[in-house]
Formats: sequence, C-alpha cells, structure tokens
Amino acid sequence: MKQTFSSPNLHAGWSMSAVTTAGFAFVEFVCPEPAGLVALFGKLGFKALGQHAQTGAVLLRQNEAALIVNPAPNPFRDVHGASARAIAIQVDNAANALAQALEGGARRATPAEFGAFEGLGDSLVHCVNHDIESAFSRQFQGARRIPGTQVRRADR
Repeated sequence: MKQTFSSPNLHAGWSMSAVTTAGFAFVEFVCPEPAGLVALFGKLGFKALGQHAQTGAVLLRQNEAALIVNPAPNPFRDVHGASARAIAIQVDNAANALAQALEGGARRATPAEFGAFEGLGDSLVHCVNHDIESAFSRQFQGARRIPGTQVRRADR
C-alpha cells in the first residue's frame, strides 16, 4: 500500500514536497551471535537466503518482508546490545527523500551509508528506491526470492 506523507515546514524558508512510501525494504538487527536470532525468525516463517560476503550478515525473507541479522561489531551494538539497528523505507525517490530529511534537520549517518540518516538512539533510517531488491539482494551470496507463509511485508 503506497502512502504519501507531507508535513508543515520545520524551518523558516524550508519547503517540502510529498514523499511516497511503499513500506519497509528491510529491518536490520545487530547481535554478536546471529544463530539464535536467525533460528527465532525461522520459527516465525522467515527463511535464511544468503550471507553477506564481507560482514557475515544473514538475509532472511518471507514474501516481501526482509530482515538482516548482522554480527559485525559496531558502536550501536556496543551501546544497545542485540537490537534493531536500522530500517530501510522504500520511497519513490531516495535521493529526494534523504535530501528533504537532511534539510529538515536530520543528521546524515557517518560513514555515509547508502541513503541513511540518524534515527532515534543513533539508529539508522535508510531511504531506498522501490527497485532496491535486485541491487540489495546481490550483496548476499545465495540470495533468492522465496514464498512465505503468513508475513507479506512490513509496512507500518
């Protein structure tokens, strides 16, 4: 379900055009030992599809819902422990959505991870184009689309 959001100006002289969203592209979880979390998500019907060549992160999918379990050390995990670190929101124009977020006062994530700005508690919010799946899935060895059972997509 596509939704369009707009809001009043946050800063004097700042204008914002509508950003059309189409749900979440993925949710990334961080934990030092991913096997337990991968097994838990498996009980919820998610299937492990591939592993990232550099980070060892595991991509899980059920229909259009995608989860990443990332074991790579990072400052967020050091502070918060095993938790959800990032979300990726599918938008009609990722560059425009990121520019609007930054212009509205958001801080760009550093290092400049693809289309991300800082969320609450140093989490990350990625703005990704609707066609993210092909480029995104190529980063994970063995990734492919499989049918799920109950979860169709994460859209709220």
